[in-house]
Amino acid sequence: MNPDEQAEELARRGAEMGERFSVKIQRFNLIKLVTMEINEITGIIIQEAIQIHKNDGPVLMETVYEELLSFRLKKYHHFDIIRQGHIPLLYEEVRLDVNLRFDMMVEEKVLVDIKSKETVPPVDYRIFKTYLRLTNISVGLVINFNVEVLKDGIKRVVNNYKDN
Repeated sequence: MNPDEQAEELARRGAEMGERFSVKIQRFNLIKLVTMEINEITGIIIQEAIQIHKNDGPVLMETVYEELLSFRLKKYHHFDIIRQGHIPLLYEEVRLDVNLRFDMMVEEKVLVDIKSKETVPPVDYRIFKTYLRLTNISVGLVINFNVEVLKDGIKRVVNNYKDN
């Protein structure tokens, strides 16, 4: 093999190895996303909420914050998001047609309730805990954007959560 052929062969092998390496990275990222723990997901949600609050402040409507948070979680983290999802209510084995809705479900593991209120009354947290129970989700976040420092507006709510 002459030097030009050797160089072409090395380039071809390098390209093949690069493609295999790229596929392995993609598979690793997919596995990492599938096995992501609830605490990692809630951490990312909180980080994105803080970024939105820094950018846009505490003056927008709840639907706007919901749209922004959903956008950022999909764009930067490729999360599966369900917005304004219906919560089924079974009573004595009968499915009742009531209008119970959650704001956002992330990766089918975390519920998020978006608020933009001066204060969030305790009943809102109790209602949210009921939504966790009805959806069989163990962890949720109530995020009130209408505060000066967002960490003061975030509350983690749990329903039979067991940390591994």
